[in-house]
Amino acid sequence: MAIDITSLINDQQFVVTFLFTLAVVFGMLQIGKVFKNKAVIALISLALAFFASTYSPFVTTLWNYLPSITWFFVGLFFIAFVLELTRKVGGEGEDRTLTMIVTALALLVFLVIGARNVPSLEFIGQQNLLMLVGLIFMLVLFFAAYKSPIYKPSEGKGG
Repeated sequence: MAIDITSLINDQQFVVTFLFTLAVVFGMLQIGKVFKNKAVIALISLALAFFASTYSPFVTTLWNYLPSITWFFVGLFFIAFVLELTRKVGGEGEDRTLTMIVTALALLVFLVIGARNVPSLEFIGQQNLLMLVGLIFMLVLFFAAYKSPIYKPSEGKGG
């Protein structure tokens, strides 16, 4: 069975699936540094994107989850943008307080939105999940305060 390329290019579902798969595969291969040559990465990404876009179970699944995936990437790009804004150019002792606060607030907002939109979490429950994440957040906060250069525990020289 031959594939008609002209009709595929005119098909919106094919184009969106192709571009989305191409971007994800290309990005993952670049981040993973599997291949050093960008031409090889592009060729592998093009081939996988084409085959994924013509495989109807993948296309159907992708289109079912595309609204959720879109919001996930919007949130991811928002976090990356905020981190880029708060990044300071500095050396070893660079202060990351503002970056940590903004990232923690963004993650907490996304967690609350996600926990409210998930219908039910049978294995842990919504309330328990929020409490567990809050506890972990507090422990990380205390650990960061302990490791900060401002905090210096007393040496215990009697007195």
